[in-house]
Amino acid sequence: MTEAINVNLYGDGSRNSKLRAEYIFCEYADSCSLCKSGKCFNVTVPFGRRCKLGQVNCIDGGTRNTKKYNRVWHDAKASPVYHKLEYPLHDLIARVDDKVMLSVHYINIETESDTLKVKDPGFGGGYPATIPEDMLSVENIHKIVAFRPQALMGGTIRDYQSKTVPMFLYQLSMIYPEQYQEYITAHPEKADIRPNWVGRWAKLATCSRKAEYKDNNGSVWRFDGDYIVCEKRCSAFNPFTTKPVEMRVKVIDDMTVQISDNEQVLPETEFS
Repeated sequence: MTEAINVNLYGDGSRNSKLRAEYIFCEYADSCSLCKSGKCFNVTVPFGRRCKLGQVNCIDGGTRNTKKYNRVWHDAKASPVYHKLEYPLHDLIARVDDKVMLSVHYINIETESDTLKVKDPGFGGGYPATIPEDMLSVENIHKIVAFRPQALMGGTIRDYQSKTVPMFLYQLSMIYPEQYQEYITAHPEKADIRPNWVGRWAKLATCSRKAEYKDNNGSVWRFDGDYIVCEKRCSAFNPFTTKPVEMRVKVIDDMTVQISDNEQVLPETEFS
């Protein structure tokens, strides 16, 4: 078996929530676009979908008063892949070797006799659909884009067309640009569909350096080389004076910003 690509701990060690360590293994990790970006569907989250290509091994850590608790806890914490990967909450499509993985919100995708079928969501969970690349045709893409899923209690799920479809097409254009272009050529009315990033948090260093940004006080910041600068920062916490001051801050990797304008987002922007 290959080495683990991730390990997480779950449970607080109480009688009703025993500690467990989950080790994820996958022979496709090196060719998976999700894994390369620090994500994996086999990271456990409530109502999450599991990837069939990988394997999850669970180790029972027992309760806090057992000997194995400390051993399981320390082994997991000492692993170089402890908490290395996150669940891909916003990823709807991924490339895995010569396969396409589809986990599109609000729908279920299945294959029957080399035919792709899009269905209403039903109950949550399940598995992402994994299909060969040659099934990512104009016809099958349109089945996903044109579908209008129905909620369990009746009525159309509006967020699917307004939020999910724009994000799906955007991610398709990033991961499979040729298939995206073929689809847009066949359906030019879909060419202007774009996702709305407003409200999402992103790494500032990966955002557009031509855009403006506002902090919690409403002060405007602009990039200047490796710094982000506010010419007139208004805050009661300004040093030495309460009057507007110029402030320069060196941009480092872990700085995040809440997107307030879609122009702030680039294809390489990383979201947190």
